[in-house]
Amino acid sequence: LRRRVTNPGSTRLGLAWLVLQLLLHLSVVGLCRLGSALTLGLLSSLLARIERLAPSPSAPAQFFVNREGALIGTASVAVGLPAACASLRATLIPGIALRFTRRCGTRFVPACPDVPFAKLSMQLVGSGAASGTMRMEELEAVE
Repeated sequence: LRRRVTNPGSTRLGLAWLVLQLLLHLSVVGLCRLGSALTLGLLSSLLARIERLAPSPSAPAQFFVNREGALIGTASVAVGLPAACASLRATLIPGIALRFTRRCGTRFVPACPDVPFAKLSMQLVGSGAASGTMRMEELEAVE
């Protein structure tokens, strides 16, 4: 057996890094949303771009590998402020979301928008490793 990747939450340094990323995310997103409110939305497009510079931190919960054993994607648990929505209260309270990423060259990019925990409808089939029905297909990469 070879180790392909290590979960960042498995060490004290990794946990400290995740907390630091969360604090950065909360401060940048909070300041951008405050700036958007103070300017009555005039700078909202610029501030939305700035928000993307500090994504919510995540830790992998499941790894997807191809037949050769190469890592092709992850399902991660993300903690942070949700994307702006109609309710101001909902955008100010940190939450948990499911994030799917796929390998694109040497880095991982989001495969789809994060799914908030309240909107997840996962049916947990089985209770052991690799007993669920969640799969990721490897298709030709489009960059």
